[in-house]
Amino acid sequence: MSYSVTEILQKARAIIETNDEIGGYIQIKGEVGTFKVYGKHAYLSLKEENALLKCVYFMVPKEISTTINEGSIVEAYGYLSIYEIRGELQFYIKSMREISKAGLLMLEYERIKTQLISEKVIPKSPEEKKSLPKFPGTIAVITSRNGAAIQDVIKTIERRYPECLIQIFHTGVQGHVEEEIVTSINNANRSKADVLLLVRGGGSIEDLWCFNHPSVVRTVRNSSKPIIVGVGHETDHTLCEYAADYIGSTPTSAAMIATPDMESIIISQKSELEKISLLIKRKKAERESELKQIMKLVYRLDPAKVISDGLSNINTQLDRISKVIHNKMNDKTNQLILLKKSLLQPTTSLKFKKMETELIVNLEKIRSNDPKRYLKKGYSRIEKDGFVVNSVVQLKTGDSVQIFLKDGKARSEIQELIKN
Repeated sequence: MSYSVTEILQKARAIIETNDEIGGYIQIKGEVGTFKVYGKHAYLSLKEENALLKCVYFMVPKEISTTINEGSIVEAYGYLSIYEIRGELQFYIKSMREISKAGLLMLEYERIKTQLISEKVIPKSPEEKKSLPKFPGTIAVITSRNGAAIQDVIKTIERRYPECLIQIFHTGVQGHVEEEIVTSINNANRSKADVLLLVRGGGSIEDLWCFNHPSVVRTVRNSSKPIIVGVGHETDHTLCEYAADYIGSTPTSAAMIATPDMESIIISQKSELEKISLLIKRKKAERESELKQIMKLVYRLDPAKVISDGLSNINTQLDRISKVIHNKMNDKTNQLILLKKSLLQPTTSLKFKKMETELIVNLEKIRSNDPKRYLKKGYSRIEKDGFVVNSVVQLKTGDSVQIFLKDGKARSEIQELIKN
């Protein structure tokens, strides 16, 4: 099928204007290339490093036409279409505002940050961070050999830990130097260094932009050795920091993190040694004092005499105990003899005889008053319900009674009562 030039341009315009993503009104950010104002209309281009878009702004406001220049960073609002007369893709601007280049870079910074987070490149978790050696033998410094940062690092390390060897891996630290930085980090990882420092002095966001590049951030994240990032001043932040094991707010701070302060350690150790020495002296004095007291006791007391006196004292105590026991036994023996004599005296036998006679007399009295004696003489005892009956008033006709005789008992029923 064959199209005319007009037809194909019209179809291309229709496709663009009805596209779900770029059809209708959209926002485009970029750097102003050419900027020409003719009457009330402005003709300009928006560009990036390897791209350019033709734009037209009809009825451009005066505050825009007098402030926008070539090189300005702007955010334009409008729609895309094709200008058929020239066969060009063109952006028709409805409004536009100037933003700084730094502002545009911040937007890019957030975009890259979001991308790296989604890829789990950053942030580096505490569990993944490598520990620093307490006393590193060699420190690799990745920076420009001509910058101020390397001088600050060298001075700091020489002041704090002069025994350490410093190995410099030169790289550019500004502009499109991402590949140089990546190469230097990889070379430092292959060296004998114990810890890596990636440092640079302060600057604008544009100056530090190479430390936000995804390839640099990934290389820092994948370092096989502990790496400290100290880029910029305290207020500067780059994406490399999120991928590092440790962060220094400045190159000097990074060098301090990497090294022990030997002067402070020596002072601290000296103080500890002085405390230990003082403690040893005190303990020595205490032991000497104790030893002197023991020697005095040894000189004052003859061990043989002490033992002899002890044995003599024991014998004395044993003799005393034996006498006490002997006396007690004699007392008990005498008591037993007296008791035996008292039991054998005649008075005691007479007492027992008298008691026996009294007992026989009393027994005879009891026998003489025994109710059974009367039963043997022909008398009887009548009981009703277990009680002795001695009067007719205790009875009534029909009562059942028991009659006790000398050789048994009989039951009877009262049929008649006659009172005297």
